[in-house]
Amino acid sequence: MSRIAIVGSGLAGISAAKALKKRGIKPTILDVGYEIEEEIGKLVNKLGGINTSEWKQQDVEKKIYNPTLFKSKGLPKKLFFGSDYFYGSSNSFFPIKYKGSAPPLSYAKGGLSIGWGSTSLPALDCDLNKWPLNHLDFKKYYKKILLDLPFSAREDEISKFFPLYSENLLPLKLTKGNQEILKDYSNSSLLQENEVVLGQSRTLIRSHEDKNGCRYCGYCMSGCPYGSIYQSKQDLDKLIEKGEVDYLPNIYVESLSESNGKVQIYAFDHEGKKISFTFDRVFIAAGALNSTRLVLKTKQLYEAKVKLQTTLSVVHPFFRLKNIPLDWPIANTEPGLFLLYKEEKLSNNWIHTQLSTPNELVLQKLRYRPGKDFLNRSKEILLGRLVIAHTNIHSDFSNGYMLSLKKGHTGNDTLYSEQEFLKIPSKALKLVSKRLSFLGRKMGYYKLPYSQNSINSGSYHTGGTLPMKKFPKEETETNLVGNLKGLEKIHIIDSSIFPSLPATTIGMLTMANAYRIVSEIKDI
Repeated sequence: MSRIAIVGSGLAGISAAKALKKRGIKPTILDVGYEIEEEIGKLVNKLGGINTSEWKQQDVEKKIYNPTLFKSKGLPKKLFFGSDYFYGSSNSFFPIKYKGSAPPLSYAKGGLSIGWGSTSLPALDCDLNKWPLNHLDFKKYYKKILLDLPFSAREDEISKFFPLYSENLLPLKLTKGNQEILKDYSNSSLLQENEVVLGQSRTLIRSHEDKNGCRYCGYCMSGCPYGSIYQSKQDLDKLIEKGEVDYLPNIYVESLSESNGKVQIYAFDHEGKKISFTFDRVFIAAGALNSTRLVLKTKQLYEAKVKLQTTLSVVHPFFRLKNIPLDWPIANTEPGLFLLYKEEKLSNNWIHTQLSTPNELVLQKLRYRPGKDFLNRSKEILLGRLVIAHTNIHSDFSNGYMLSLKKGHTGNDTLYSEQEFLKIPSKALKLVSKRLSFLGRKMGYYKLPYSQNSINSGSYHTGGTLPMKKFPKEETETNLVGNLKGLEKIHIIDSSIFPSLPATTIGMLTMANAYRIVSEIKDI
């Protein structure tokens, strides 16, 4: 049997592991594998072992602690129980120098999926126009990955354009506020608008009908102690327990080489000792930034510049004249609705807006505390009329990061990251903001004069440094199964090989593409 390795344990890596398992292969996963801090891990286990009615306020405050909510510029960071442990940064093994904001990366067991919102939509052809593949190439792989994932979704207006690809639908209960928003949409003229749809959000969250399902605690945005929100770590732990993968943590993979049909992996252990491994084939799923560094080192492309693409994000609050019932805290507080639309003055790409009634992050931002004093009563009036719109825009209209690797003369090589500041994101934000304001007014919602965007802070959706091409020419271009020139047994399978990033989230596309690559290699 072939010896196969996967580098990384995020969405792409675990999707690849499951595809290999389907082919009767037990892979070895090499991972840095950071785990949550011990004290916070105890808090997760404590809250996950009791009913929400038994939670103590002091523990809840620790869970939702997030000082980034109050920064003046950019988007706040999403944390897991107040911890940012799953976000990586420069370290002694892999030094990074930043100019501008730092693009996201992870060394955690489970990668960035530890803190994601689990929103999931397939990509359509208008958003894959730079790709050598179309939506039909992913159809069967969407179906395969969704077979054993929790999927909260329903057949609705969104299905007119975005297929569900699953029959195992267990939708979360919508809050009364979200139900009111859907009624406003149904009673508006937006139903007659071309390419404008609103419906229930699609998320990889276990619903209340599942034994490990959502408890509607009202604190979902800072992580779920019951494991209701899918993380790739959950599947990894199951694969390890069943003996279906070999998992090697504390491994910092530095570079690879290929000769005589074998792949050599060069790495450090957690003490800095150099180690190596030999495999028949390797799948690289270290995350967009880490995979790029690994490729630049492997191919000795010092000083070469590659662009790390990102999507563009903006948050707008809207005001509804009529009061919206506020279910909080008896609610799932992940975004409950998706609004999808286009702006013809910008492009033919879909724009994806996630709508939600006030959640615990908004309550913290407003420093709301239940009470009968004038200030809190005033805040309650505002909260009863507030709708939050979080919008994502295609990567063609966003700043990115220029990455380059410089050789270390006395230590390890250093990755340089320089954030772009282009004119087009500001133009795109103005057009999309105007379009969203128009759509809101049709439903009776009015945009408030406040917003936060990712122009300065960067976005959490990244990729595109090693783009797939039907006929690759450059040293940093990959073929349809993630091979670089001269490397037939090494496959890049994460979002670094995406030619562009759709606004409609990239998690589902990342999993489907990784599964596709593993499945379509004939001589594995």
